[in-house]
Amino acid sequence: TELVVFPELSISGAVSEHRPPREIAETLDGPSITRIAELAVRRDVSIVVGLAERDAMSPFGGGSGMQRIEPHSPGLRSRIWWGAGNRDSAEWAGRMGVNLMSSTLLTEDRGLPFDELQAQQIDAFREAWRGAGHAGEPRVSVRNSP
Repeated sequence: TELVVFPELSISGAVSEHRPPREIAETLDGPSITRIAELAVRRDVSIVVGLAERDAMSPFGGGSGMQRIEPHSPGLRSRIWWGAGNRDSAEWAGRMGVNLMSSTLLTEDRGLPFDELQAQQIDAFREAWRGAGHAGEPRVSVRNSP
């Protein structure tokens, strides 16, 4: 059997200010996965696809809970880095207790200089981290994206 791998969210498209997670999310029995499963059977291939899953516990489904990653890996959350393109996604990372990776790829424009936008993003992340009651210090990585 051949393996076909699609890039992250290539089926639904990326999350943006104009396309929030709730609008692109689907259940596992939704139209995209159903169609992909049909194609996999018809072509006798295995298909891997990233999906914004609509689940009551998932932020993509409108929930505030955190889904457990399986197989379970103790301490995994402290090793995850979330690439935030805007303030909302930075706050989400802080609430979830994952590390923030910021870069020159910010998707919002509030009429402020870039350095101020990025500083606000990092401050929002740290405030959300503290507000969620996570232990330890929130970690931030800043890099220049090509």
